Amino acid sequence: MPQLAIDADLVLYPSSDGQPMGETWIHVQTIMMLTQAMEVFFEKRSDALITSDMFWYWERGNKSAVVAPDVMVILGLKNPDPPSRRSYFSWKEGGLIPAVVFEIASENTYEEDLDEKLALYERLGVPEYFLYDPEGFYLKPALQGFRLKQKKYRRIRTAAMESRLGFRLRGEGTMLRVIDAKTGKPIPSNAEIREALLKTQSQAVKQAQRAAAETQRAAAEAQRAAAEKERADLLAAEVERLKQQLGRSGA
Repeated sequence: MPQLAIDADLVLYPSSDGQPMGETWIHVQTIMMLTQAMEVFFEKRSDALITSDMFWYWERGNKSAVVAPDVMVILGLKNPDPPSRRSYFSWKEGGLIPAVVFEIASENTYEEDLDEKLALYERLGVPEYFLYDPEGFYLKPALQGFRLKQKKYRRIRTAAMESRLGFRLRGEGTMLRVIDAKTGKPIPSNAEIREALLKTQSQAVKQAQRAAAETQRAAAEAQRAAAEKERADLLAAEVERLKQQLGRSGA
């Protein structure tokens, strides 16, 4: 049953179409990892809203004026908290539209992504539009970008595929990699962060084990040295005793 949002004009705006986020688990993973990367990239901005599969209504009173981008980034919001929204209504946000939209292409969507949606985002004035085919079957090249120039989309033809928002994109199979253009550093996925953390923890454990072993070796060496010194002291004492004994006997 679709969830509904009721605007002040009493128009019912569905906030779900009952369809899955992505056509396959591959596409869902790509969407989720891209959303997470965008959240990390824009984490220092208090006016940024990053959503996945959220309905965007751009015309008040027209519930047909809606699209659900796989991922979209909206900047300039006073209250960008996603849980406060079931859908995004441009007229409630001073007419703000997404700064960039992403569609993850699949067998059933790639033609629409390249045709109807491209024309729609161009008409609505979305500054940048990126498409990515994680399977590499339907788009050639698999990563494509478009930038608005004089109200028309122009294909981004640079190999770097850099956004004017300060990030670069690179296709890596299931992942659409986001790279900070200033630092050149890629934004790691949650899985990569966990892997790095586990590796760090493993290295820390190994270092602690090596330190403990070294401490044990040092302690054992100290014990051997102490034992040697004790034997040497006992021998020296015995030699001295014998000397004294011989001296008393007049030998």
